Amino acid sequence: NVRTVKTHPWPTYTNRVSLNLNGSQSIQLAPSQQYDLKEVYTASIWFKTNTKSSPSDTRLFTFHKDSKQIASTALSVGFENDTIQVQINGIEIIRGKVVAYADNKWHQIALVVNKRKISLYMDGKKLLKFRAKIPAFGTHPASLGSLTGIRKAFIGHIDEFSLFTKDFSPSEIKELFKN
Repeated sequence: NVRTVKTHPWPTYTNRVSLNLNGSQSIQLAPSQQYDLKEVYTASIWFKTNTKSSPSDTRLFTFHKDSKQIASTALSVGFENDTIQVQINGIEIIRGKVVAYADNKWHQIALVVNKRKISLYMDGKKLLKFRAKIPAFGTHPASLGSLTGIRKAFIGHIDEFSLFTKDFSPSEIKELFKN
């Protein structure tokens, strides 16, 4: 079950509940290319779950580089078991540290992109720093809570997915996490 969520434009939108995903649904957004901020941006998402992604991996958010039904991934963030991972360009997977996240508490992931320099934070702490070229985003819809449709679906709550048109500094990431 793929649902498209529409909200009122700010400031009339009030967030009263988070998205509760059960592993057989996800949120399909607009075409990925509409979210392509090119070379400098920060993506942030809040989530909570009490379910590890074992035996396969799950995705918190995904942007695609193609228009096909089974589109290649341009950029995706998620988990495989206890390991956080970033997938770029459909094949390159960067695995991070083992993290405790399946504790039914709210956690924040922030991905900071500055050209080819990429940093991933969880709860204000840097977990990954690497260099990679993220391809341009395509027309296949972006997805919250899965790779696409219900493939690699997340079980838990998602809230406050945000894209910012700047690369946040480590202190700004900590402030974003605190607030």
